[in-house]
Amino acid sequence: MRLPEIIVERREPLPHYKLIIYYIVTIIIGFLLTSLATIPYGLDPFTALYLMLKGSLGSKYGFSETIVRMSPILLTGLGVAIAFLVRFWNIGAEGQLYVGALLSALIGVYISLPKPLHILVASVAGLVGGALAIYPSIYLKQRYGVDEVVTTLLSNWIYILWISAILHFYWKNPLTHWPESPYIHDSAELPRIPGFGRMHLGFIIGIILIGIYYIMYTRSKYGYELKMIGLNPKAAYLQGMDVDKRIFIAALLSGALAGLAGAYEVMGVSHTIREDLSPGYGYSGILVATLGMSHPIGVFLAAFFVSIIEIGMLSLQRTTGIPYPLAMVFEGSLFAVAALTQLYSSYRIRIVWRD
Repeated sequence: MRLPEIIVERREPLPHYKLIIYYIVTIIIGFLLTSLATIPYGLDPFTALYLMLKGSLGSKYGFSETIVRMSPILLTGLGVAIAFLVRFWNIGAEGQLYVGALLSALIGVYISLPKPLHILVASVAGLVGGALAIYPSIYLKQRYGVDEVVTTLLSNWIYILWISAILHFYWKNPLTHWPESPYIHDSAELPRIPGFGRMHLGFIIGIILIGIYYIMYTRSKYGYELKMIGLNPKAAYLQGMDVDKRIFIAALLSGALAGLAGAYEVMGVSHTIREDLSPGYGYSGILVATLGMSHPIGVFLAAFFVSIIEIGMLSLQRTTGIPYPLAMVFEGSLFAVAALTQLYSSYRIRIVWRD
């Protein structure tokens, strides 16, 4: 009796133009899946797509709100991308964002400093908070071999519920009596970009960090080593690299950038930490890192694209009544298609019939 045997083989690296084509197809499929989901609400897919793009890019206000949404997604996406580069699967950016936001809010509320110094110290607090949040997962992975997907994913809920308890029982705003921290000092607030609504300095810093990552990724020995570790950690070890140390640093930096995203949400947008500070920026960062393939330009474009969708869906909700959670349907569909695209671009699947 002949039985099929499935053989999975790694492909040779595909040309860049083929990867670009694959991801354009991914985006088109994602758009189609989301647009089709609007049909039960009496809206044809093309009208839905037009209204989404008009709401996110069709006005100065819409564009500025898209950039405001992009700022934390860019930072979480960059952080996750660095971790994914060395195959450390950080799924905990959401929790790390909240811990960074908490430490930044503490600095913003209880310390008074000159504005430039206050912004710097609060930013460093966010970086430290995110790094501290991911450290247990790194330790458990390298010391005991515990799967980081499990520990980082579960840590999201641990950190978020812990911070929720602090806000409910110990740190209510004395003015509103609402579970949110007191407002930070004006000196800790990020300056806004004149003429662009709520757009703040955090976006400019995100662009600078993407530029630094680009130089590291394309032109530095360290970036080459990280990519080599991601492709073949055993070969990297045989080349004399301290693989564990480099993974440790990359993963720690991943958490720090997620924490910085939380800090800048407090310093640039809400000026307080509350339970609903993030509508899922950490999870969006995972999608951004996957779509961008951990490449700096890819991460930037993916963050912009995801922000367009999220702001576009908010606009669509206001104008047509279609529920915003459809944006999550889109992002989930996009993530699934992107994962299949990466699988196809990295591996060849053959079916062999054997006796």
